[in-house]
Amino acid sequence: MRAAKHVVVVRVTGTGVPRGSSPTFGIANVQVVDRLQGTAAPRRLRYSLGFCCPLRIEAGREYIVFMDAAADTPPINMGNLVALPWLHGYDVERSGRRWREVLAGKRPLEAGHEALQFELLDAISPPPPPS
Repeated sequence: MRAAKHVVVVRVTGTGVPRGSSPTFGIANVQVVDRLQGTAAPRRLRYSLGFCCPLRIEAGREYIVFMDAAADTPPINMGNLVALPWLHGYDVERSGRRWREVLAGKRPLEAGHEALQFELLDAISPPPPPS
């Protein structure tokens, strides 16, 4: 991940299979939410729908994409994609700062995931008191 030249946070605005092609890959239309590193601004992501290692890309969800080269439609897989939690959306200030520190080597990789886990935990209500 740290070796990636371009790292962007994207929101998926729609998914589908290109017309006239075999249904072995899908295309996700995306908008860039934040650039963590580099200058890439992908507009689509290409991903596998095959029986071996298919990805489930969900419209409305945000993902971090790691790329070696800037591309309009980079191919993605489980090795260059991190799904972000649904509950709060991506916080450019807080989450962005943590991921930039991870990419700069100032924090361990887990710190980026920690931010995601705590955002999820904050949204879970405590159980009711015992009766």
